[in-house]
This record gives sequence, C-alpha cells and structure tokens, in this order.
Amino acid sequence: ILVADQINDVVQKYDFVGNYVGVFAPAGGVNNAILDNIRGISLRPNGNLLVTVGSGTNQNNIAEFDTAGNYLGNFIAAGSGGLSGPFAIYFRASDILVSSDGSNNVLRYDLNGAFLNTFASSINFPQQIEEAGNTDVLLANFSTPNSGVQEYTAAGTYITTYSVVTGNRGAYELGNGNILTSNGSAVYEIDRNNTIVATEMTSVNAQYIEYVVAPTARIGLAKTVGTDPSVCAA
Repeated sequence: ILVADQINDVVQKYDFVGNYVGVFAPAGGVNNAILDNIRGISLRPNGNLLVTVGSGTNQNNIAEFDTAGNYLGNFIAAGSGGLSGPFAIYFRASDILVSSDGSNNVLRYDLNGAFLNTFASSINFPQQIEEAGNTDVLLANFSTPNSGVQEYTAAGTYITTYSVVTGNRGAYELGNGNILTSNGSAVYEIDRNNTIVATEMTSVNAQYIEYVVAPTARIGLAKTVGTDPSVCAA
C-alpha cells in the first residue's frame, strides 16, 4: 500500500498487513526540490506513480515516478490549464481529472497529461474525486459554499450536493449506492436522500477513501493529513 505523506514529503510503502517497508518515492528519501506538501497519488496504466505537489520549487505540478520510485519529471506541467494547488488525480477510460484547490475547479487532461478543458468550476477547495457506478463523478468539496459531496455527470454537468456532512475530504461510492465521506473528525455513510446512514469511524482526521483488493490485482492508495492517518480502505 502506498501512502502519500503530506507532512514528511514522501510516498511511504507498507505491506498488506500494515508493516512499514520504507520510503517509495522519491527513491533515496526526502527531496523538497521534487516533492513538498504532497496530496493525492494515482497510478498510470504503465505502473508509474503520479503525485500532486502543492508547495516548494516544484509546486503546482504532477510529478511522475517509475515503479522503483525514481523521479522521471513532471507528468503535468506547473500551471497547465490553470492548475494551482493540485489535490487529487483520477484516471478515467479516456481522460484524467485533477482537483485544483488554488483555482477552485476540476481540470481535465488527456492520458498523456495535456490540458483539455475545465471539467467543473465554481467549487471551493475540491479534494477527492471518484467515479460512481453509473459513471457520474463524485467530488469531496471541503469549504463553503457547497461544502459536501458534489455529484456531476460524466461530462461535468452539476447534479447536486449532499451536504448532510460538511468539511468533506474523501468521497467513495459503496456497492449499495450510498457514499462514504470523510472530514476532520469522522467517516460517514450517507445516502442520496442526503441523510447520514451510519458513522463508520470517529475521532479520526480522515482524508481519502480507497478500496484495496487482492495484492496481485491492485496497489492501494491513501494519504495522511497532519499527524493522523487517513482511511485507506473500507
């Protein structure tokens, strides 16, 4: 399992029973000329790792690493399409969505990192992006107005905001159609009637939510915020 460590500026690696393996990226350890204030991570189809960089000399870039953690350069260049404060990266079949908290929108790129257009605008501090089973896009929107889990069509048309939980950082659709969402104090299950179904975890400073399957099939992704671990599987 790879974990984006926002405070220590590295991507950490753990085995599937939670044992710490070591720093995965950058290979060789902390290098603030490459990673500083990192947020979301994602894997390209070729297995390379992409990391959002929020601060430092390499800020507002999406950095790329090979399968051994070696830095290859920036997959998405600084400021491409207005990218500012990149937070989450989400691969779809034919494009990539990146939440940009500095410009308060979600930007769309092709699979090679070239800017296409703005997917969604007029947001306030967008964080995790996930795709629903019907191809709608779920977006955790941290700040007011419109704090909550926002839902968009696959083409970027706004549908609604589920605001029963606010200060949202993570969003993930469950098999029953309900949504897991996180904030600075808990992880909740909410439904599309905008009600809380259950509080799954409390007293956690939670962030992204990812589903981790068999080790041979997928590497799990997570991140930390402050000094508290995020939800990495549910």
